[in-house]
Amino acid sequence: MTVQTKSLNEIIERNAERWKAFPNITTAGSYDFFTQIIRLNSLEKGHFDLMNSNPDYSLKKKILPLMEHELTHFLDHMSTVWGIQSLKIIYNAINARLLNKEEYLWHVKAYDDFIKRLHYSTYYSVTYDAGRRAWDQRRWKMSTTVGRQYGADGRLRMDRPIVFVRFTTQDGEPVARVPLTMLSLLETNATYAETAVLQLLLNDLSEDEKTIEKSLFSKQFLARLYNGELCVYTVCSHLLAQFTGIRDVVTAYVRAAKLATLCLNLPKEAFRILRVPARLFKETPDVEAYFRSTCDRALAFFIMASQATSGGGLDLDADEWLAMVLQSCKLPALEELHRLGEKEVNATEVEMLEGPELNRYRELENLALKLRKMRGPCGQSGSTLLAKSENKKYTPWYLSFGVPPCLLGDDNMFSIGKLTTGSIFDAREAVSWISKSYDLTTLLDEFIGACMS
Repeated sequence: MTVQTKSLNEIIERNAERWKAFPNITTAGSYDFFTQIIRLNSLEKGHFDLMNSNPDYSLKKKILPLMEHELTHFLDHMSTVWGIQSLKIIYNAINARLLNKEEYLWHVKAYDDFIKRLHYSTYYSVTYDAGRRAWDQRRWKMSTTVGRQYGADGRLRMDRPIVFVRFTTQDGEPVARVPLTMLSLLETNATYAETAVLQLLLNDLSEDEKTIEKSLFSKQFLARLYNGELCVYTVCSHLLAQFTGIRDVVTAYVRAAKLATLCLNLPKEAFRILRVPARLFKETPDVEAYFRSTCDRALAFFIMASQATSGGGLDLDADEWLAMVLQSCKLPALEELHRLGEKEVNATEVEMLEGPELNRYRELENLALKLRKMRGPCGQSGSTLLAKSENKKYTPWYLSFGVPPCLLGDDNMFSIGKLTTGSIFDAREAVSWISKSYDLTTLLDEFIGACMS
């Protein structure tokens, strides 16, 4: 099957399967890391037409939380230190392969290695029988262990530690063993943004309807949180709840998302000076050196969560709590971390190749810097900062910003947000870019296959 006979959704699915950088725990939608395209494959244009003419609660509940979830992935990619740096890696790889000059092709392999470091192979994750059964309504127990990664030659790399979180039932039956990964940070943010929108939409209902919906929401939320096959994505909230003693799952998600987003924005200097308690890696002291040299953001979350005050600082609001955590970790205040992050984002140490897709990168970079300014010093989610108006009604943050059009399940491109000039905001250009990505990923894979270990 050639690109001419493939639908746009089929191409995005192929990209996501090959370059899985963002989590995808639902078939309703996804965010494609390679093309920077948001896919809402459970929706069609008719859904939006109907919502605009008759915006009832059930339709808004189907559309808006899903959009917020996937747009948060987009937002994390476009506005964090990690995200903007990854854009440079993507487009240098693309341009290196299109230029096809020997001195540039290392960028392609660097991109492949970058993707592999974002999430570990499913080989490292194990779900046991208890993790596949319905939750028994009792909180899981957790413990952490340190293992070693496998190298390209199939042998253990003793210089590459990997931290695992092990879940068990109250009776000691194993539930799952998962590694700490970037995917968990990203999914924590998106899940929180989604639930924040759901909670805001409740304000459209009567008190009786609100009570029913809150009960349904709680059941669905807990079912996701205590699904053993989803532990690789929910591990951050579990960890923070255990370290701090937070009992309320929504509060745990709020603070886990706050901390996860900060970890996506940590500058290199923070990894050098972040306090690592000796008790964390007492038996495997090399983990600290690995953390500082690789700037592992998932490990940063683990280390910082371990230093959050017992009891979770529940008497503090989220910003005050985060300031407390920074102080415990011996890190500068948010404003200074943001200043260092800005300096890093604007640094020219990563030289962009002059290639055919440089202009597209420049447009994305311009949007990224605007979105970064919107999010503020600790990189809050769009929903928490901009979705609340005076009457607590939901006002999407993206209505104030241009974002690339979304791909719907019927292969239509749907423009959302503020109308903005530029090729990355044009629906026809988006169709062309998705189609082009099919050949680009083939070219990248061709060279990666030629690299021998």
